[in-house]
Amino acid sequence: MRTIAIFIILLAITGCAGGSGTSTGNQPNAGMSFAISPSGPSPVVKGETLQLATDPVNLAVTWSVDGGDIQGTIDANGLYRAPDSIPLAAKVIVRANSDNAEATATIQIYTDEALQFGAPRQVSDTAINNLSLLSVVRIGISTSASADQLGVRSGSLSVASAWDNNKDPNTNQPFQPMTSVSQDLGGFQPEMNLTADTNKSQRVNCLINDQDQNPGIFFSDLGGSLSLLFRGSRDQGQSFEAPTQVVIPASGHRKYNASAKVDSNNRYHVVFVESVANAVLRFYQSDDQGKTWQTANTIPAPKTLQLGHTLPNLNVSEDGQKIHICYRETGAVDDEIYLIRSLDGGASFESPVNVSQAAGPEKGACRVASGPQGEIYVSYRQGETAHASPNENADILLKVSTDGGASFGLTKAVHPLLTGKDSFLPFMAVDALGRIDMVWADDQGANDYLPRRIYHSRSSDGGEHFTSEQIIVTPDKDYAFPMGLVHDEAGRLHLQYASQIDEGNFPYHVYHRMAH
Repeated sequence: MRTIAIFIILLAITGCAGGSGTSTGNQPNAGMSFAISPSGPSPVVKGETLQLATDPVNLAVTWSVDGGDIQGTIDANGLYRAPDSIPLAAKVIVRANSDNAEATATIQIYTDEALQFGAPRQVSDTAINNLSLLSVVRIGISTSASADQLGVRSGSLSVASAWDNNKDPNTNQPFQPMTSVSQDLGGFQPEMNLTADTNKSQRVNCLINDQDQNPGIFFSDLGGSLSLLFRGSRDQGQSFEAPTQVVIPASGHRKYNASAKVDSNNRYHVVFVESVANAVLRFYQSDDQGKTWQTANTIPAPKTLQLGHTLPNLNVSEDGQKIHICYRETGAVDDEIYLIRSLDGGASFESPVNVSQAAGPEKGACRVASGPQGEIYVSYRQGETAHASPNENADILLKVSTDGGASFGLTKAVHPLLTGKDSFLPFMAVDALGRIDMVWADDQGANDYLPRRIYHSRSSDGGEHFTSEQIIVTPDKDYAFPMGLVHDEAGRLHLQYASQIDEGNFPYHVYHRMAH
């Protein structure tokens, strides 16, 4: 019996033996599973560190980073250091290995506070003649701050762009939707015409990039059906499927000013304006990447909306359940910015909330975005006088809600009010760390409401303070204006804009510029 007892004790001791590791501590039993804490995705700003540990603690493991040093380094004690430059694939996998088990954790590398804008990349191949300042700034059907004509999806960092073209507006040639895609920021591919019938006039509203890096483009048919059309890609922008109608058109009812988003389940959401009894807002969704569309309730509006001036902007939570839409309502003598929300994925919408609460002064197109703690941000342009009067000294304003959009706090100015200048076309993007980036155009004191430069400013404290405005685009000739502003998952900021390349209103080129 004594011999058997000694054998059992020795078996128990030898049964705990494991492989060697680079750190000291207990080793896992054969077949024991363990985890890394935190498992992530954990945010780490480039150049900074994050301490990782095993759970259970103090296991002898070997640490490694997938992809090598370009993705960061990790020492024998589990201290991860992010690279000083963000790699294209900014989501990093860290591994802990023993002889008989492995665990992984995910780290997301982010930009630091000081963004640096890189050189512009030309997107359009040919000169563009349709970007008339009248339609861009005043009416907003072609381009407005309410919708992006730019889409970014990280992983391979695919960037998709869309715009209109009209080679000779003096001969009444139809508008043509165009697109181009860049993979890994190695330059943009040759531009592609998306119009099936080149005799029809169709204009781009907005662009989305889904979870599979497939761009999809919404555009209005200005003749014939007057419908809102969608063309989606299944091969990351190399080709596009035939157009589908988002909504079965009603006779004489035009659809335009669409804004769209994709949630984490690859469900597409779009809001747009329909010219029924002046104008109404419509909200539609697609579960099959834009092949078919389902309508939600007509969005309640406080007053009669006016054609060409109602500029909705859409924000959708990752799970697709929280939907926020801001829009501009133009009355006989005043303007207001409203927000409506749905907390059930678009099945129903609550009553509108007046965000601006400043009757009289003219308001421009709005933008809505959410922060990491559920904050809702709404930005817009506001002049000093009513829209029937000259609009000088217009400012870019921000309103913040900490209760999910039910109410809003005090108005915050994005930049100091510059006497004699008009600021307009504000674009806003909020990254996963809650940093708010704003770009806008101004008229350089000419008081003619025409965009001559593009500015940038950032807030890292929820909109309380913004950095001094920085000129980021000075046009080759007279005019330049933003067309889209999007963060990728690393917080890199992507700007699409148009810049005049010759005298007069035409022509333009479309450019992409990234800040990191």
